[in-house]
Amino acid sequence: MFDIETEADGVLRVLADTEDRLRNWRPALNEAALYMEREVKQNFLKQEDPDGNPWVPLAQSTLEQKRKRKAPLVILRDTASLVSGIAARPASDTQASVETTAGAEYGIWHQLGTEKMPQRRYMGFSQRHIDAIELIMVGYVEG
Repeated sequence: MFDIETEADGVLRVLADTEDRLRNWRPALNEAALYMEREVKQNFLKQEDPDGNPWVPLAQSTLEQKRKRKAPLVILRDTASLVSGIAARPASDTQASVETTAGAEYGIWHQLGTEKMPQRRYMGFSQRHIDAIELIMVGYVEG
């Protein structure tokens, strides 16, 4: 007859920690939301959509108006209220979000475009974002 000894305490601790993480996704969801908030704000700095495509340039008439007002000649940043209104919301147990806060409701017109205004998407997911969020989630589960 023989005995097998293991250090079950260590294994049990790892399993218990993993179980705790699987019951509470909030930290990982918060991290994913903050990642997306940074990415959306980068779209404004780069003046491109989530897929990396440049935004439609400003019309000559818009550039002239901006010069007269001495406004920045960058796209979607006259007052910076839209970009500064982008914020990650605290996650629940099952979801997280990044949204445009009150005061910048006009952002939807830029996101979707209108008959007179070209679409300039600043929010959305590309494959790069999906891959990064997957790494966040896997890293969280693995501890």
